[in-house]
Amino acid sequence: MKSLRGFRRVELKSGESRTVTIELSPDAFEFFDTSTNTMRVVPGEYEIMYGNSSDTPEANKLTVVLR
Repeated sequence: MKSLRGFRRVELKSGESRTVTIELSPDAFEFFDTSTNTMRVVPGEYEIMYGNSSDTPEANKLTVVLR
């Protein structure tokens, strides 16, 4: 399941590049737990996609493991 958890608009001129940092707080990894009827951070492996669009085959990805 994909969901937008961080966003930052950056204006660039043609040919320009820039490094952008987007911090994800712990609540970015919260999901509804039906066994407790609460929102909670669920441990596991998460794939974070970044770039212009997550729908493009060339989307950049990194993996984060929460324990």
